[in-house]
Amino acid sequence: MTAPRPKPKFEHERLDYPSDRVTIKMIRASKPSAFEKIDSDFFFAEGLYNPRIGIGCMLEQERQIAHRAFAAAVGEPDPYADEDLSRKDLIRMLTDEYKPLGLSSGIKHTEQLVRDIERQAVAQAHKQLGQSR
Repeated sequence: MTAPRPKPKFEHERLDYPSDRVTIKMIRASKPSAFEKIDSDFFFAEGLYNPRIGIGCMLEQERQIAHRAFAAAVGEPDPYADEDLSRKDLIRMLTDEYKPLGLSSGIKHTEQLVRDIERQAVAQAHKQLGQSR
């Protein structure tokens, strides 16, 4: 008797996201006023989810895109179905985050980046399901 295959688990840390290329220099160039005082709350009190920097939001948006693609590939319901953000909304939001950092030149470029995130998530799902594609 063959043991049942474990339930597929989304592993976001195994994907390559556009935000992986963000450097402090890129943030400094897009938000120079944030670097005027090193002891400001900008870095220490609010961390990555500081709305003035957008990094935390960007990371969450990328993960949401990937997790949705993974769930669809394994036949699970949308893990973000309760949220009012569509794929199109997420792409628009990511464009707003990517452009100042130089990660995207515009909406069409962001769409390409999102398709790559989704492709990786689907490949991860297929691998866990034992499918070649």
